[in-house]
Amino acid sequence: MILDRAIEALAPAIRKAVQARLDRWIADQLARHLPLFGALDTCLRDAAAGAPLRAVAGALLDAGGLLPRRAIGAQIEALDPSARKKLHKMGVTIGTLDLFAPALLKPAAARWRRMLMRLGDGPREGATVLPRNAPGADLPHGFRPLGQQAVRVDLVERIARAAHDTRQGRAPFAPDPALATSMGLQPETLARLMAQLGFRAAKPDAEGKPRWMWQGLTPNAKPKAPPSNNAFAALAGMLDG
Repeated sequence: MILDRAIEALAPAIRKAVQARLDRWIADQLARHLPLFGALDTCLRDAAAGAPLRAVAGALLDAGGLLPRRAIGAQIEALDPSARKKLHKMGVTIGTLDLFAPALLKPAAARWRRMLMRLGDGPREGATVLPRNAPGADLPHGFRPLGQQAVRVDLVERIARAAHDTRQGRAPFAPDPALATSMGLQPETLARLMAQLGFRAAKPDAEGKPRWMWQGLTPNAKPKAPPSNNAFAALAGMLDG
């Protein structure tokens, strides 16, 4: 943290006390609203955690706790059940399309995260589906763009789970439209989402309802080199001090 230059007019001892108090306040706020960052930083520093889990923790920390799954798909596939359990205990959901912590989508946590990442204006509080041109309608804010709308990543995962619960192998099926309708998804948005989730359109049923067939997700992208520095490591490290 860089103090305002006006603070330099104070005596050194007072400046030091002001700095210490501000550091404690920020650490308290991070611990209260963004405990995930401290947990990820601890995991990243733990050699016993294993390379795949540390790689995922580092990528998540660098991205502020929200990350497209394909960006680190190979590392996700390398996680054993114990590592996945540790991520879950930290509050991380390994979704079909994204890795995210639902707690980061809550209003207070989202505000702090936006400030730390300098994301600017965020989505309106409590929003689940946004017009594509609305503030915060992108992945850094926790919304997946899908045509003319953007859907919050936890709801994307809810639709994915509902689709997989409904389908029977690769046979055509008609998902219950009530879930998407209750969220305010337009038909085109749902169609784009189903395609991203690994489904392709099938012949409509006798009543004309859209049907889908499971064909599988797009193969993972090639692993990228880990970042040379970490945007959140220093902030997360404050929780250890």
